[in-house]
Amino acid sequence: MVLLETQREVFFKKINAIECATKWKVLVVDRKTADIINRFTSVHRLLEEKIAAVEILENARTPNSSFEVLYILHCQDKLVDCIYKDQEYPNSYSGIHIMFIDRIKPQVVDRLKNSSITSKLRSVQIGYLDYFALESRYFQVHDEYSGLRLYHPSSGPIIRQELSNIAHGILSVCVSLGIAPNIRCYYPKTAKHTSKTMSFILASQLRDIVDEYCNTHPGFQESSQKSTCLIVDRSLDVVCPFVHEFTYQAMIHDLLQIKDESYPFTIMGPHGLETRTGKLSDDDSVYVKIRHMHMRDAIERLMADFNKFCEENTIFLDKGQASSLNDMRSMLAGLSDFQELRNEYSLHLAMAQECMNLFEKENLLSIGSVEQDLSTGSNPEGKTPRNVLYDLLPLLEDDSTSEADKLRLLILYITYRDGIILQDLMRLFRHSKLPSHRQEILQNLEQLGVRNVKRLSDSSTKRKEVAKSLPAGEETYELSRFVPTLKAVMESLVQDDLDKELFPFIRDLNPETELEVEQTSLRSSRPSWTRSRSIATRLPKEKFLVFVAGGTTYSELRSCYEISEKLNKNILIGSTSCYSPNEWLEFFSKFRKSREELKFPEDNSEPIPCLQAQPSKLLKQPTVDVPSSPFESTSAPTALPSKEADKKKGKTSKLGKLMSTSKKDKDKDKVLTESNDKKKKKKFGVF
Repeated sequence: MVLLETQREVFFKKINAIECATKWKVLVVDRKTADIINRFTSVHRLLEEKIAAVEILENARTPNSSFEVLYILHCQDKLVDCIYKDQEYPNSYSGIHIMFIDRIKPQVVDRLKNSSITSKLRSVQIGYLDYFALESRYFQVHDEYSGLRLYHPSSGPIIRQELSNIAHGILSVCVSLGIAPNIRCYYPKTAKHTSKTMSFILASQLRDIVDEYCNTHPGFQESSQKSTCLIVDRSLDVVCPFVHEFTYQAMIHDLLQIKDESYPFTIMGPHGLETRTGKLSDDDSVYVKIRHMHMRDAIERLMADFNKFCEENTIFLDKGQASSLNDMRSMLAGLSDFQELRNEYSLHLAMAQECMNLFEKENLLSIGSVEQDLSTGSNPEGKTPRNVLYDLLPLLEDDSTSEADKLRLLILYITYRDGIILQDLMRLFRHSKLPSHRQEILQNLEQLGVRNVKRLSDSSTKRKEVAKSLPAGEETYELSRFVPTLKAVMESLVQDDLDKELFPFIRDLNPETELEVEQTSLRSSRPSWTRSRSIATRLPKEKFLVFVAGGTTYSELRSCYEISEKLNKNILIGSTSCYSPNEWLEFFSKFRKSREELKFPEDNSEPIPCLQAQPSKLLKQPTVDVPSSPFESTSAPTALPSKEADKKKGKTSKLGKLMSTSKKDKDKDKVLTESNDKKKKKKFGVF
């Protein structure tokens, strides 16, 4: 759990370093910061770190003069106004500490120096925590609207500001990891699409703020580990977002209704079927093991691990083994004594079964086969497909093919042909019975370099290729031949043979003095662990940071993990968002909508409750209680519990009622091990 552990460690180190005269302090965070913190810790864990209460900055609150306060917030004027508002209360906090998680703007510093809170201000610092660590190797920066701001026509004047916000998010990751990296970017200089300079501008801004940080923090550059940051954007690969992928994580997000990484499922309880909501995260050991496996392999792994568990527990000795998903379902009903494990297996069993059902119902075998030919430009034998249009038309005309699948097939076909004549495009839309307004998605893709319509006299103007499909005959599933462009780029990056013209250096730290990168390959017959490890044992492993502006895909996340494991490299991937194929269709359909329809957060003029509150009506100190949900506002007790009271209530009662019902911290590290089973030979076909 590289990123999650790193961000958690940095956070607690910073808040514990803040010394308060009252010993205990109140933690006040803005809503976005609360979302970030909630990714790597729990409110109960916070309350064990001399935090008397956790409150949301924007909510109407009553300050408590018994404590000093630590504000953790983004550097925005409206949020700083909430700090000043707190001082209007008679019993305002006795001391103020401020931690901006992204940066400090000069005008905010001037306000603080000349404000009424100066006498109470104890410390001001930058936390460099402005990113979401969602997986062990994946992070997101800024917010879900970043991609739209980069591509929406109305965002032209603010694109550079948006890229600056993204760059500061990446800087937070770099500071947390202790790296001041070389910086490279994707820069197709001969391309004609409007976003061709996006990666270059973002890389240039990142270079400037990394240099500025190094200049203001002497010694950071020298102490930082060897690292490289590669900046690309979505135009690098416009095919990947629309291809069906049949690995577990990608497939469940593509086919199932998963919202905020949560999925409802049913489980057999003592009183019949019960509905539960499962959460997909790195805390789920079952999910971590199978998420990057092909669905067929994932199901086999689920059954194998479940049977192994049953063998190790004598209560199952007389029940045999599960040989199918239905067998697992019936046996899971008897796991009442292993509630957490039972919920995990039940969650993934439910999702795997539903995916299998939809695979058959939506004819994904035929659809996926055509998609693979179009996305790779070759058939399973490695030859150019001859009759791809004849395979495509029946799927477009079939009423059982969903509108989304028809759109994905059309996009892949047009990209494969590098554009088609207008009459053919109209014919394909008539065959597919798609509404005419759906053509907007194709038009919006032109911003990323996709040519939709061409004349008969036009020649192919395909961009320089940087990736290929798997070689014919290589061991894989027929519906998994497509390789994301980013995977090939990452492999070339860590082997130091990435095209320096297409991916130029923007920040280069005298590379001739650095150690030469060990040459390895994903398809090397000799595994890298058999080579000499003398250098690896003496020096920390080089870090590679890959960032995709505009959004990434689950297949690209999987590629990052695969290369990291097989090449024994430390690679992290980040983006502004990670979308499923249907979410990408929705994303590209929004470019023609007005800002009023899209509801960008910066256009939201809703008043902040904190600033609307009347201090005279909120003088009464609220009661202290354990929050029912993460980061629900709580208020501090008026006095700390005595040592005698602590002894009577037990060790868990550090803060009286506030901690009396605290749940055991679940943020303990989990060591994941996988068996070294002999690799089975995979034949073409899916399930």
